[in-house]
Amino acid sequence: MPLNATSKAIVIVASVSLSVPILVVILRCYVRLCVVKRFGNDDWFMGAALYGFIAQPAFIVTCILAKTSIAIALLRVTILRAEAWFLRIIIAISTAVGVLFFFVCIFQCQPVQKIWDLDLNGECLNRGVFVGIAYLYSVVAAITDLIIGLFPTFMFRSLQVDKRTKIGIIFVMGLGSIAGIVVIARIPYLPKYKQIHSLDSTAGIVILSAVETGIGISAGSMPALMPLFRRLYALSSPTLGRNYAPESIRLTGNMHFGRPRPPSPIGSHDSRQHIIRCVENGKVDTGPNLELP
Repeated sequence: MPLNATSKAIVIVASVSLSVPILVVILRCYVRLCVVKRFGNDDWFMGAALYGFIAQPAFIVTCILAKTSIAIALLRVTILRAEAWFLRIIIAISTAVGVLFFFVCIFQCQPVQKIWDLDLNGECLNRGVFVGIAYLYSVVAAITDLIIGLFPTFMFRSLQVDKRTKIGIIFVMGLGSIAGIVVIARIPYLPKYKQIHSLDSTAGIVILSAVETGIGISAGSMPALMPLFRRLYALSSPTLGRNYAPESIRLTGNMHFGRPRPPSPIGSHDSRQHIIRCVENGKVDTGPNLELP
């Protein structure tokens, strides 16, 4: 049976939205396992998100996992306890609302089979209520995506490095906010959930959901690829190449890339800059573990 224009559009968008994250996550795993030689919790969450995207149990779970991975990566470079707790609260709210919407989607009809078989006897949740919950999920998802994406701007606004480096760090670590923009673009299509059994009516939701998931996984993996970008740049820049240190270095309270240094006050510019330099090389293994005395 030939595909109509709507089906072709969904297939093309879904294929691109899936193939790009697969490539990016493969590169991420290579960097974390072969270059940095440290595989963290954020890597496991992002790997689970990619698996969920491929298996397609639910895009909601995939988005939750990807967002959690990004938050864990940001937690690695938080200095203040308030920053760490703020991120934890944001991800807890996002996860709670996401889980709510996930179970509503699964159990919106009793029996569950009635979702795709209208001839079965049973009852389904009022479509107006379902759309209302979809609005709640989308608004929370958009706000939390934007907050997590813009959080690096707040964290690193006073970083004492050259402007180009600062903008690069903020841009790479804030790419996840793009997913929030896609969520906002999907909101006008949510009333189409009332015609859930019509592919033409819900095509916009399907396409934008695939794009959101693909962008979330890809953008959330970009900071983990920074060591690879730096290594590639080192090959093309003799000056940087001479200064590039490929060995894995664990960040401690009184070490500066393997050289002794006096401890810095937690939350100081020097402490923040030291962590950022480690992040650029993928060699940071702390985060909120840097506790105030």
